[in-house]
Amino acid sequence: MEFRADSQVYKVPVEGESEDAYRSRELYNRKNAFFTSAGIDDMLKDIQGEEKGKLLERVENIKEKYGKLSEVYQKSKGEAGIPLA
Repeated sequence: MEFRADSQVYKVPVEGESEDAYRSRELYNRKNAFFTSAGIDDMLKDIQGEEKGKLLERVENIKEKYGKLSEVYQKSKGEAGIPLA
């Protein structure tokens, strides 16, 4: 039996899987044979006390900076020959 890491982590067709089952699955398996991932927002829900406010503010600052960087990238990727521009 071949073990395929790609089908554990990413949405790829699995032998014997129906078209409907494939379409209903998420693109990324947050819980798989290798790890369980969580978003930063999910992890912050479990934090209590003074640190939480500081962390929430830092996350918002990072999201804002990422948004600005993404906007620059999206505007320029066509000129750079990046596929799917």
